[in-house]
Amino acid sequence: MASGDRRLTGLRGWLLLLVLTLGLFSPLRLIYHAFASLYARDVVARMGQEPGWPAYRVAETITFCAHIAILLFVAWRLVKVRHWSSVRLCVAGIWAATLGLLLVECALGVILLGATADQMIDIAFGPAIQGAIFCSLWTGYLLRSRRVANTYPDRSDDDRLAAVFD
Repeated sequence: MASGDRRLTGLRGWLLLLVLTLGLFSPLRLIYHAFASLYARDVVARMGQEPGWPAYRVAETITFCAHIAILLFVAWRLVKVRHWSSVRLCVAGIWAATLGLLLVECALGVILLGATADQMIDIAFGPAIQGAIFCSLWTGYLLRSRRVANTYPDRSDDDRLAAVFD
């Protein structure tokens, strides 16, 4: 069988699913969630009288935009830059976008809406667990996958070896 010498490489399989998740599915989900939680009529009617609501809505919109921007940049980087630094950036990006921005949202709720830390923990506990599982699974995949290692080589090792013989 001739497939024995073929190396797993390129944006296929699980790596393609990750790129599509980061670059398409998650941004669409975030846009839907932003409109449903910040701009829906029932939410505006219920929260519109809260003194910090307008500032919270603006800050949350900026947070959603930052989340989407991070995910799109990481997806773009995985497609365009075939170097191990893209994998490291992806790992940092998904953790920052998923859990880092969740902490920002909790802080905004406490600061701008006057919610207690316990209320924000109750609200954020489920998404934090889901985000930690998402990030852990994809981090494990990115760091252990043969396809990822072949698609994003670490050229610094080759450069160091070449420098020995120059």
